[in-house]
Amino acid sequence: VEGAVKASTVNGTLTVSGLAADVSLETVNGSVKARFDRLGVGQRVNAEAVNGAITLVLPADASARIEAETVNGGIDCDDFGLKAEKGFVGRDLSGEIGAGEARISLDTVNGSGRIFLTHTKIDGKLTLRMSIGQARTEARHVRSAWDLISSS
Repeated sequence: VEGAVKASTVNGTLTVSGLAADVSLETVNGSVKARFDRLGVGQRVNAEAVNGAITLVLPADASARIEAETVNGGIDCDDFGLKAEKGFVGRDLSGEIGAGEARISLDTVNGSGRIFLTHTKIDGKLTLRMSIGQARTEARHVRSAWDLISSS
């Protein structure tokens, strides 16, 4: 793909490959998987997922500045020697690959996909929401979700 790509979905995984220009990918319930043939000078990459992981496959000569955030889940950029930091809520990563010529922005609320959350701001504070109204939900499900949230 030589031109810019913009794609979004509410339910489902976005899988794209052969990328070589600006990219904007968004999903609510699903993952984002993107494979780049080229990543460098002036390119802008934005990927967002509410309930799902974001996976980028970059070329060996990639040059980019990366900003990544997750509320629940991990960030793995070990292949490029970058480490995420645990924040008050979630994890953050900020760093450069090569000369940092492209810009990559990645945001996910629930990157693990093990529980489904939504978020909002109340009085300027990030607030997580989880629906617990399904008839088969048991106390153990709520405890498991809380354990996962509090360990992230």
